[in-house]
Amino acid sequence: MPPSKERNWKPSTYSRRACPRPYRWGRHAIPSGSTVPILPFVRYVGLLQLAHARGLLSLKARFISVTPELALAEAEATFADGRVFVEAADSTTANCGPQVRAHFPRMALVRAKARCLRDALNVSECSLEEVEA
Repeated sequence: MPPSKERNWKPSTYSRRACPRPYRWGRHAIPSGSTVPILPFVRYVGLLQLAHARGLLSLKARFISVTPELALAEAEATFADGRVFVEAADSTTANCGPQVRAHFPRMALVRAKARCLRDALNVSECSLEEVEA
């Protein structure tokens, strides 16, 4: 697909492997027949947008434990049809990117919410926020 046809299309971010079905990578849809990322990821913002479209009523997150080396967080998502999903996540200074390293406890909250939404929406791809290092 030529760059003029798709806004934000960057050839360096995609592999040459053919796409068997439409993928969602972040906020940008990749149509069938085009190429997909070598490792497909979803973004937290995309998960949140999809969850709202599917009836998300509330998304709560809380810290379980925070020490100077490790932060543990838990998230709970409640949907309009009564389903409730709970998931936990951790974060350390070693597994966060340099820009958020000083705020690694907040990254644990985002990772917990992303995991919770992935479970609720049946998304198998990891969120980019879970693997940033």
